[in-house]
Amino acid sequence: MTRLDHQMRRSRSKAHHRRKIHCRGRLAEPADGHRQIWRPSYSCASAEDERGSDGNPIEIRGQCSRQGGSYAISGWGRRKRRLGVETRLNALVNGDAVVVCAGVGSRQFAAMLGDRVNVYPVKGYSITVNLEGDKSQESAPWVSLLDDRAKIVTSRLGKVRFRVAGTAEFNGHDRNIRSDRIRPLTDWVRWLFPNVSTSRVEPWSRLRPMMPNMMPVVRQGKRPGVFYNTGHGHLGWTLSAATSELVSDLIDSSRRRGPPS
Repeated sequence: MTRLDHQMRRSRSKAHHRRKIHCRGRLAEPADGHRQIWRPSYSCASAEDERGSDGNPIEIRGQCSRQGGSYAISGWGRRKRRLGVETRLNALVNGDAVVVCAGVGSRQFAAMLGDRVNVYPVKGYSITVNLEGDKSQESAPWVSLLDDRAKIVTSRLGKVRFRVAGTAEFNGHDRNIRSDRIRPLTDWVRWLFPNVSTSRVEPWSRLRPMMPNMMPVVRQGKRPGVFYNTGHGHLGWTLSAATSELVSDLIDSSRRRGPPS
């Protein structure tokens, strides 16, 4: 018996469940896994600092829109042109290419650069259940779950945390956490895993950069040296490695062709 079988059998056997759980089928993926995204993100940032970057957030300023945001050709070399991007401290960072991967802000940045990237913010919610006590830790599932009917997914984050996520809210750039969106996630945990205490639940929400066709934008812009890697929606971590490789290939190909005549 797999751990998932055990979890579902134990849930069905609870006498105080007034509603029966009907399992019509399931898919188990032994190679499935999860990771806390902030860890590799911070590692990449640290590696960038070690290479000598000033570490400041890059910002394209609206008042520079006549020049295509803060995009500028800061000089010419014999073999290639150099690009400049202005930071918040008015420092100009030179490079061979600029990759716009700014999440829901990519649409605004692209417009400043003369491109159209139809990214729209779709808010997703999650809760992190702090598993206090042996009973909660033993009752929470270790395998990742997907409830297709409720549109809820879960991940176990170590011994003492259980992540439950769901919901797609179209509400512009609003970042507020609504209690009526969090409550169904908490109720779902209480219903399926009654022995898991929800006394300490951390709510969370963020804006997913979604495209109408749900496909990421990985392409070159109209201006030489400008590229896009954005619009990953709710699959940013899943697709990040593949799309990074794709945009790297685009940059390499563009540099081999050289600047347009």
